[in-house]
Amino acid sequence: MQSYYRRSHRFPVVAFLDIKSAYDTVDRRVIWDALSRSGAGSSPCLPLLVHLFDDVSVSVLVLNHSSAAFSPVTGVLQGSVLSPHLYSVYINTG
Repeated sequence: MQSYYRRSHRFPVVAFLDIKSAYDTVDRRVIWDALSRSGAGSSPCLPLLVHLFDDVSVSVLVLNHSSAAFSPVTGVLQGSVLSPHLYSVYINTG
């Protein structure tokens, strides 16, 4: 930031985005449509991604008690290495 200020003589603008729960609200259909339009629809990877994210069942563990399994209808999976990339596709689709 200091080098930016020295070069431009302007203060940089920094924005922090808290996306902690943003992953939970993603409409995966938007991602699948965007990937399909980008040419990934002809790849065997897209159906695999759809299966990995749409046909999942999760449960919540709190104080050693596990909830009943459920299938989330929206969102990308927390902790998946693919989720940041898929979220990027989602927010850049317009």
